[in-house]
Amino acid sequence: MAYEPSSVTFQDVDVSRMMERFRLGARGKRRGESNEPFSDSANLDEVEREIIDFAVNERKKSFDQFLQHQRAFAARLHEQDLAGAVVDIKNQAKKVLADFDVRSGQGLDQLNSLRASFEEAKHDLSHFQQEHNRVRAAQSKPMLWMAVSIGVMITIFALESYFNGNLLGQGTIAGVSSGIAYPWGFPLSTSLREYSSG
Repeated sequence: MAYEPSSVTFQDVDVSRMMERFRLGARGKRRGESNEPFSDSANLDEVEREIIDFAVNERKKSFDQFLQHQRAFAARLHEQDLAGAVVDIKNQAKKVLADFDVRSGQGLDQLNSLRASFEEAKHDLSHFQQEHNRVRAAQSKPMLWMAVSIGVMITIFALESYFNGNLLGQGTIAGVSSGIAYPWGFPLSTSLREYSSG
């Protein structure tokens, strides 16, 4: 073909390829030597008609191909349903915005609740500091110091239980073991009596 049809634009005719296709140089020289066509001839000669017929046919094929492309593109657009897609996008956008509003409202409610709890804790701290004349912030002790303190308290408790048990168990048959049980059992029985009576 002298050119490639396109749905975008109609390409220009390649004149050099047309000359090769119809052998215009050789045919023109031969017909010129034969004085064809006559200079006073009003009709188109054979070569001119071939060129015109070819151009008309190619124009028709290009136009038909262009119409086919248009129909194909129209079918694709119809399948895509752009209007429906736009509606779906708008609906999804509204849904996302509504969900965002709900979640942001829930977040604000939670934030207000936490803020109220913070203000209450801050008020309690201020009241505690005024009541006990404490102006500094609370300070936590290191873990080693806490472990040592707990160990000392357990040791003191064990020693006190032993000495009390030794003292109370002197007059019993079981000795120290029953003496140790008395100091532990007395607060427990007292607590049980108060619980049952209450």
